[in-house]
Amino acid sequence: MTEIQSRIANGILIAFAIFAVPGLAASLWRIQSIGWQPAMALHAAIAGSIWIITILRCRIQFRIRGLVILGAIYLLALGGFLNFGLIGAGYPALIAASVLASILFGARGGLIAIFLGVLFIAAVGFAFSAHVLRVPLDLNLASTQMQTWALILVGFILLSSGVVAASVGLN
Repeated sequence: MTEIQSRIANGILIAFAIFAVPGLAASLWRIQSIGWQPAMALHAAIAGSIWIITILRCRIQFRIRGLVILGAIYLLALGGFLNFGLIGAGYPALIAASVLASILFGARGGLIAIFLGVLFIAAVGFAFSAHVLRVPLDLNLASTQMQTWALILVGFILLSSGVVAASVGLN
């Protein structure tokens, strides 16, 4: 099974590496409308890391590749939540992380991923509800801009391609 999971991890990395290009472009495109946001630096760092890991994937153990995949998704989700609240599309990323964790690491990995997702949502939701965190931009304005929708579209494609790559590897 580990050989299959290793091939699946490689497919996910390749899909993520390809779709990180338009994803990063869409993220940075928003600078002209909402200004520089910390999530954009996070997007650039994650894209760079995914590209490096993908290039070196044959030299990196499966577990590390799997953890990098899940870590990237969790960082994207958390960054989205913290910078853009519910419009950051963090919760679909957490769903994808749970699916991929269960494919890569079994039921236990999926359950751990669900637990982490619950912690993220509860902690960030509490912080926003208690007014400890505030969204640093006008969400009404961001919700009507083409750049935001382009990023959501590319993010959907990125996460979906990872899930599809994983399921193709199972067949």
